[in-house]
Amino acid sequence: MSDILDDDDIPAFLKAGKDPNKIIDDLEDDDDFDFPSLDEDEDDDLGLPDDDEPVVEEPQPEPPKPAPKAKETKADKQAKLKQKAEPQPEPPNIEPSSKTKDTAPKPGDNSGVNGDALRSYIERIERLEEEKGVIADDIKEVKAEAKGSGYDGKTLSAILKLRKKDKAERDEEEALLHLYMFALGME
Repeated sequence: MSDILDDDDIPAFLKAGKDPNKIIDDLEDDDDFDFPSLDEDEDDDLGLPDDDEPVVEEPQPEPPKPAPKAKETKADKQAKLKQKAEPQPEPPNIEPSSKTKDTAPKPGDNSGVNGDALRSYIERIERLEEEKGVIADDIKEVKAEAKGSGYDGKTLSAILKLRKKDKAERDEEEALLHLYMFALGME
């Protein structure tokens, strides 16, 4: 310690043998105390002037005033609406050079999300949704065909629901249905 500090630099409480950790804890508990910086060059890094340099304030230029807006006519509004309605041409597909191709960031690179995997999931879901729509149309056709043959559509739907359940579950629901109907005087 004597290599770094002279005896004049060592505080009296350290020379007296007081525990530095206890002193620091006491100082941390005191809200009015700010720990001083030990780095003399730190003020220079922050752009603050040294104590021996005079502070010179430079005059700040006034920000430019915005130009007054021209009043928009009906023709301008119609042109904007027409422009929004028209499809915009796609920008040309420009291939980056081989140098920028490897170093240019891809969308989502810094988000922590794998964009390629996400795109794959989304596209698979979209394909399945399309298939689901086709299958739903097929089911409607079969139901219409059964109805044309004289079968009741609501009863077919009820049977389809019951067939999805096992026998124990169907029996329990039927027993509850009869119990509730009896309680209401419907049986």
